[in-house]
Amino acid sequence: MALTPAEALLKVDFGHPDGTHDHNLNNYFYDRDVWSNIITRDKCFVIGRKGTGKSALCIWIKSQEKEKGILVTNLKFQNFPFNRFLNLSDDEFARPNQYRSMWKYIILCEFAVQIYQDQSNDDDSSERREIDNFVETMFGRDTSELHTVITEEAKKDGAKVVVKPFTLSATRELKRAEIGEWNNIVQINERLESLLINIFQRTNRQYLIQFDQLDDNYNLYRDNTKYFEALISLFKVIYDLNGEISRVSSQAKVIAYLRSDIYAQFSRHDADSAKFEYASYKLHWRERSGRNRDYYYPPLQKLIDLRIRHSLPSGAGITFENIFAPIHNTDPFRYMRHRTLHRPRDMIQLCVKVQKMTGEIGILSSETFAAAEKSYSLWLKDELINEVAPIVPETHLLFEMLKNAGKFFSHSEFNEMLNGSRYKQVHDSCEELLRYLYELGIIVHWEISSPNERLRMYSAAQDPGSAYNPNLYCAVHPGLQKGLYIN
Repeated sequence: MALTPAEALLKVDFGHPDGTHDHNLNNYFYDRDVWSNIITRDKCFVIGRKGTGKSALCIWIKSQEKEKGILVTNLKFQNFPFNRFLNLSDDEFARPNQYRSMWKYIILCEFAVQIYQDQSNDDDSSERREIDNFVETMFGRDTSELHTVITEEAKKDGAKVVVKPFTLSATRELKRAEIGEWNNIVQINERLESLLINIFQRTNRQYLIQFDQLDDNYNLYRDNTKYFEALISLFKVIYDLNGEISRVSSQAKVIAYLRSDIYAQFSRHDADSAKFEYASYKLHWRERSGRNRDYYYPPLQKLIDLRIRHSLPSGAGITFENIFAPIHNTDPFRYMRHRTLHRPRDMIQLCVKVQKMTGEIGILSSETFAAAEKSYSLWLKDELINEVAPIVPETHLLFEMLKNAGKFFSHSEFNEMLNGSRYKQVHDSCEELLRYLYELGIIVHWEISSPNERLRMYSAAQDPGSAYNPNLYCAVHPGLQKGLYIN
């Protein structure tokens, strides 16, 4: 007996909105030709808005180790001691390059550990033996969270950064004489890079290092120039080191994942960062215009359909359109996508809210969706508060202001409100604030000549590269309106 849309909906595992916590990710990961677009090309920076699936992509690549025959190390920075790291500048380098020595040391040590632990690599060269000896001498057998350990053990010696010898046991510390000149981080980097490149040139194994969650500390450090200089230094090391390795081998690579709003600020701190664009893979989920497969069957819809197929019996043939047809018979996907920010996290969360409401009231209909949308909109409001708070601390006043601005408002109307006594502390510049809200997707534009003559909505989420235009009408994003109680 065929399942009704409501019955099918209640059986679907949509997964966790945050890919980091989605334990079934491997079962329904939507592979957008990751290997050909990132791993085998000259792309080493994955740039995307919050919620577009950067961490999910990083985790999935790690899961392919056995199938692809590669070694992958994922470095996470959720609990990384950034405060200490920012004090480890090599002052012999001009800003913003003063953290290059530390980042390079971390990456080279991680590659050294991969080779040391690789049982499939039977290289018995003098280079391999020297790498093994270095790892055993400096780190012993516990190499977990190595990037954090290195940062905690390193220190400044005048203008330079030096690395303290690690202990092999709780009672015996290595004497400096046992490791010779390997105390100087610059000398270590030079020797390690030479050894590793020679090994990569001979091996058939592939080694990959991934930097994720670099933006987890952003709210704490967004006003700290050193934070951006540290990230720019990292990107320069990755860019240059990948270039050096690729000259002789395709067997090793470093990838970094970063939020697009943070990446966009690099140019304010270093004009040379423009070169990263060539090596960047932009992660987005918008449909391409024109008559192509992505337009008629968008990637975001494919992602949800994979989760539906994984959850329901084989051969059921039930799709997103089958399940959600009761809420909008013509095009349920675009109807729901209109309420999201073109991000997997938002679409999954909206599906989960509709699923939960359907279970509570027993039916799936446009009325069920309306009730679920209210819950989703409140969730989206909380998500956006976390994003906007570092720039606009008075978030309660900002969202109150957006509510009172109404469904449509002009630049001049918003400016008048901002200059009033109640909202003056929200921000100093009306245009700067609206530009920022547009970039986050909180407000959108309507191409209209009057509020009743609506033509087309466009937004930063749907139209990357578009910018705030003070000559056009604004509106709060449709997915956020119910959370702000805008009629």
